Amino acid sequence: MAQTLSSLGVGNYVKFGRFKVGNETTMPDITWMIVDESSSGITLLSEYVLAQLAFDAKEPNNGHTNRKNYGNNYYKLSNIRQWLNSTADSWYSSQHSFDQSPNSADVVSGGTQYAVRPGFLRHFTLKELELLIASSQTTRYGLSSDGSGSYTTSDKVFLPSALQLNISDAPNEGDIWEAFSDGWHDGNVSDIKEARGCDESAQLKANRIASSATTRYILRSAGGTGGHQIYSVSLSNGVVESTTLCSDGTRGIRPAIVLPKDALVEYDTSDHYYKVLVGSVPPTPSYLNVPISIKGGSTVGITWGASSDTDGDSVSYRLERSVN
Repeated sequence: MAQTLSSLGVGNYVKFGRFKVGNETTMPDITWMIVDESSSGITLLSEYVLAQLAFDAKEPNNGHTNRKNYGNNYYKLSNIRQWLNSTADSWYSSQHSFDQSPNSADVVSGGTQYAVRPGFLRHFTLKELELLIASSQTTRYGLSSDGSGSYTTSDKVFLPSALQLNISDAPNEGDIWEAFSDGWHDGNVSDIKEARGCDESAQLKANRIASSATTRYILRSAGGTGGHQIYSVSLSNGVVESTTLCSDGTRGIRPAIVLPKDALVEYDTSDHYYKVLVGSVPPTPSYLNVPISIKGGSTVGITWGASSDTDGDSVSYRLERSVN
């Protein structure tokens, strides 16, 4: 039976959208963990690391040495932000005068250049895209010449910040998500691993790509003051570092999204995830006729008015019996 997404609570898992990892032969659903609820909607973080992608490519024409050699940590202009929010096969377009496409091993380490890879949202349906909420996210500037303090972006898909994961001494970037609010920032390794989806060994729980393919997943938070580093989280022990290079293509991504509180979900007994239902809800049948007296072992005739779907989808019916 369908229920609202807000009725599930933090810590439950849902299926929504599709994404093909490079070595997969099918287009599986993306599974998400509910991590927070606010007035704007329900925030979900991908259950698994979905791909190895650099935050931003090296910028050979940039006069800033660090960004020339290691990439740019200005999230607003990053390759990863543009890719996460694209539905196109060819998604890259220059965001500033020194921008560089992540199109070769010369500018992205690890052989994971992704300029020719379709945008993250390429295989979401139109109804799924309409359900995604463009949410405002705060990020600290990574270089004084970029600006002072922080700035705001509005996206349907985004990387989490260090503060949202309740990482100690993190920049002031948004609010701590409820799923990470209960002491998971205090240095207790077992708590950190549990909270951040990490496994006890190198066989990585939070990793849909090969278990040994990556050791960390990246955040949007700028690390240091050099303009070329970001925060990342270890998959083996949950430990955080703030010195990951932007052009390091060996790191993973766990994107986040926001969905409406009243989005409908239904429990799938085949895999024990809740499936987000998209499209309009068909109207209740105009009538339901049930015999007043029903005897065990007898045949019963039950009739109801036909329903219709405003989206043009087929309508099916399921009868449920309640025994007092």
